[in-house]
Amino acid sequence: MEQILGSFKAPNKRAETLAGWLTTQGWIDLKLVFGASIGAVVAMQLIAMPTFKVHTAVLEGAPSIPMLLFYG
Repeated sequence: MEQILGSFKAPNKRAETLAGWLTTQGWIDLKLVFGASIGAVVAMQLIAMPTFKVHTAVLEGAPSIPMLLFYG
């Protein structure tokens, strides 16, 4: 597992890997996405992908700066 402190490379890679797995399973209409800490960053990356339709997201400890993806 890639660990890079002070960078969003690790969550981005995790989001790409998870997105690939979800699409191969045919899971693109997601009723609930949950992420805590670094998982919240991964969840935000998934939510931002046009491939997925996310109905509800619970993000615990999510950093506020990446929220500009949605409101910026």
